[in-house]
Amino acid sequence: MNPTVLITGASSGIGAALAYVFAAKGYNTVLVARREDKLKAIAEDIEHRFDTKAWVKPQDLSVANAAQVLYEQLIEKDIHINVLVNNAGLGSIGKLAEQTTASSFQMLQVNVTALTELTQVFVKDMLVQKERDLANGVAAHYKIMNIASLAAFQPGPNMAVYFASKAYVLSFSEAIAEELKEANIGVTTVCPGITRTDFLEKAHLAKENPYTEWVSQSAQEVAEEAYKALFDGKRVHITGGVVNSISAKAASVVPNRYLNPITGWLIENIGGGKDVW
Repeated sequence: MNPTVLITGASSGIGAALAYVFAAKGYNTVLVARREDKLKAIAEDIEHRFDTKAWVKPQDLSVANAAQVLYEQLIEKDIHINVLVNNAGLGSIGKLAEQTTASSFQMLQVNVTALTELTQVFVKDMLVQKERDLANGVAAHYKIMNIASLAAFQPGPNMAVYFASKAYVLSFSEAIAEELKEANIGVTTVCPGITRTDFLEKAHLAKENPYTEWVSQSAQEVAEEAYKALFDGKRVHITGGVVNSISAKAASVVPNRYLNPITGWLIENIGGGKDVW
């Protein structure tokens, strides 16, 4: 049987690109997002192009208990997950006082709470499946990929909640990677920089300028790097090569009193909008 990957935020951008990358490698895919029509189109195309199965699971991860509902739906159909990809994420630009508490709550629910709950319920199932595999002499792998961001490495004035949520993803993922190493369940945190997806437009970060054109990657490029990092066993992978790696390193050595004003200015000038829910 083909292994199965579950990908959240799979209706577009990095999530959709990852679905194609995994399917090309022989994975069945469980595609999760709010937009059922887009998920169905991707699933039909994947099944047409590859000898794999694609299941569509429309689910709003900003709703409480969404992770448990999704898990129970899959278990009811005896679908078990070999690779969990927590890709879904929300973001918006603007000072905290200018945004609504509802939008901040929704962002935290998707970026932090749902990611944590999905990881927890599926890790428990992975551990059970590994015991069964061992008893039956079956060789199977289990892995988790959490999509963070370069934002994880520093505070982000004018995107304070988003940057903080990605710092959580990085810290959480590195911790559970250590917890799960003896069980041989790999955890990889992928930290993309600016990626050309509709996320930029939704967060009002799509304003064209030479900087974004120079440092940005396509969703396909990020997905291919992410897949390789996962199976190379990397705990943290910064996509985009040396420029993004230097940015992350600089964030760890430059004092925040100097870095924060620069970051806030860049966010305000790269973007062009406020509160985009």
